[in-house]
Amino acid sequence: MDQESKQIMREQLEILKKINRHFVHQRILGIIKGVIIVGLIILGVIQLQPYLDQLQGTFSQIQGI
Repeated sequence: MDQESKQIMREQLEILKKINRHFVHQRILGIIKGVIIVGLIILGVIQLQPYLDQLQGTFSQIQGI
């Protein structure tokens, strides 16, 4: 192989490394986003539980009347 071909292969290798790094970062950020979304949903359900219990009690009283 001549010097020019080696240089082109090195450049392509560097580009492929950058692309691979990008995909790894995207996967990690996707997992983090998923964890945050699930965590917020769980936190929301925990925070709304007293209000949901109160609403259920109100509906039970209405049905009893």
